[in-house]
Amino acid sequence: LDEYVEMFKLYKMKVADAKASGLDTLASFRKEMEQYRHDLAAPYMADSAYMYRLAEEAYGRSRKEVDAYHIMTFKGRTLESKRQARHLIDSLKQALDNGADFAELATKYSQDRRSAAQGGRMGYIAAGQYPYSFEVVDFALPEGQISDIVESPVGYHILKGGKARPARGKVKVEHILKLTRGKDEAGKAAAKASIDSIYAVVAANPDQFEELAKNLSEDPGSARQGGLLPTFGVGEMVAEFDSVAFAIPVNSISRPFESAFGYHIIKKLEEIAPADKDHYIKTQLRAMTSPRDERSKMITRHITDNLASKHKASINRSTLAMMNEAIKANGIDSLFYASWRDGANGNISIAEIDGKKIPARQFVETLKGRKESNVLDAAEMLENSLDSFYSDQVIDAEENLLYNTVPDYRNLLKEYTDGSLLYEVSVRKVWDKAAKDEKGLNDYFQAHRDDYKWTEPHVKGLFVQTLNDSVADLIRARVKELQAANQDVITAIRKEFKNQAAI
Repeated sequence: LDEYVEMFKLYKMKVADAKASGLDTLASFRKEMEQYRHDLAAPYMADSAYMYRLAEEAYGRSRKEVDAYHIMTFKGRTLESKRQARHLIDSLKQALDNGADFAELATKYSQDRRSAAQGGRMGYIAAGQYPYSFEVVDFALPEGQISDIVESPVGYHILKGGKARPARGKVKVEHILKLTRGKDEAGKAAAKASIDSIYAVVAANPDQFEELAKNLSEDPGSARQGGLLPTFGVGEMVAEFDSVAFAIPVNSISRPFESAFGYHIIKKLEEIAPADKDHYIKTQLRAMTSPRDERSKMITRHITDNLASKHKASINRSTLAMMNEAIKANGIDSLFYASWRDGANGNISIAEIDGKKIPARQFVETLKGRKESNVLDAAEMLENSLDSFYSDQVIDAEENLLYNTVPDYRNLLKEYTDGSLLYEVSVRKVWDKAAKDEKGLNDYFQAHRDDYKWTEPHVKGLFVQTLNDSVADLIRARVKELQAANQDVITAIRKEFKNQAAI
């Protein structure tokens, strides 16, 4: 106990020294601690029941595959392109409501060219392949029914319900490909003749499939692996390939068939059943924490709504209306900042949390002086920024409450903060200082020179094994030349006497 107390005392003294040196005020340190504070608080705020419910819903969808149809317009990268995409999809939806043919509109207007060529048909898809907003509507849509407009991260969609069937899991296959894409009729005929001759060989001797794939397949990625492709599920390959891969039995070889890429032969290695419920749900719980998963934003909104209720938080919509009125003429410009960040309007409440009013100035400062002359774009930017600011403020209120009421959270945060300060002060005052102390290092070496001397005879040089004495003589002469020219002896000898000597 006495030893531990002494260690603890020194630990606290080092942390105190770090603070006295101002290390806890550095922007980099404060940013790191802020991120850790958020990460540590996240489990306390998570609604596991809500997340589990989303995962169970995903498992329910994973039990089937649906034949998907859609008309799509891409959002693009700018707000203007997003508005144009929305305008087009709105007009298409109106046409469908008035009796227009879905397949004709998809062929003419859908910007998903692959499905547009099939009248909007995407083929059968499995759960987890497309954005949540798209998937949840498509899997629930009755056959033949037209959906409302669906917004996904990449675009706007109108869906049409298709047939459903039980999920088939995944397959593992090898294949041999002879390309036809970009070839003339003679080239295509040659590819067909080639694949037929290869099939004749593997049909007679299936054990030669991998060797023929390595030497003759024109899919270089899989050819190196004997034709082996990554495990895949329905809808992940072109329809012709998908259909054959799932149809043939395990350990069988398909007859040659054609896809948009060329002629294939498939050897089926394995069928993998759909994941069981527990495994699938665990996978989904991990997936939905990724920022790329739409559900992560849903979870954040759910947390914000719950915490807003807990902390009696609300946005002052009348203040937001005043801001929108202010940007109607010129968007967000220097006059806007002069009024809402630097002027009297900055004192008007934009939100309230736990009875504390948050001034508009605090929100406008988070815009960091960004300007937007387009009035519509400015209004959207303001709305999105306020949502993000409000969520951050509500979460910050909960983190403060955790710090004041949950000892485990407070102690862990303090322990990590002190540990980081201890590390930083040790780097600066001990490790880096010692490593850069050239005089001290030299003095130590001079005082211990004898420790670096050999006390017994040793040999310092190169050991070379050669095929015979004549090669050894050549290498001795060449080494002298290389050393005289101050060149890399080892690299040169290995290169010049390859297969004749080992060095």
